[in-house]
Amino acid sequence: MITLALVTSTLLGLFGAEPKPAKTQDQLLLEDFGKDARVYVNIAVGGEYHPKGMTRLSIPDTGRIRVTRRSVGDKSTFDLATPWKEKQLKVLGKELDTLGYCKLAPQPGDHPASDMVVNIELKHGKEIVCSAQLFWSDRTKDANLDTLLTRYEAIVAEVIANKRVVE
Repeated sequence: MITLALVTSTLLGLFGAEPKPAKTQDQLLLEDFGKDARVYVNIAVGGEYHPKGMTRLSIPDTGRIRVTRRSVGDKSTFDLATPWKEKQLKVLGKELDTLGYCKLAPQPGDHPASDMVVNIELKHGKEIVCSAQLFWSDRTKDANLDTLLTRYEAIVAEVIANKRVVE
């Protein structure tokens, strides 16, 4: 009995076409970023007890970008005064997908105690689609992480410059 997969792969082989791999959930969510209000991109750098504190960037699919800064006993929250439009979110989603946002992984080896932890996360509703704990110093070894953190810094700076204080 001939299976459909065998027939399909034979036909594709005859015409020189390779079947495209199915897209993963994270790729689909990032490609459509800006269209589903349940999707969040979160990036947190540092920690509450780290000398530089912790800065968390939360980008919901609604465009209402939030920065939360925590340091021992202190918390400040800022929202971007004007939410991003769907087009800006779509560009960001495409950038994150190109960088392999959900495929980023920590570099092997030890990290100094002073190194800042970088937590990344993609959520769809309450479901965590992907998450990783990386290190700031890994950006010197991973061009995609470096690009991500450069983009993170720019968005945080944009929010702080054009903020609406929440807390």
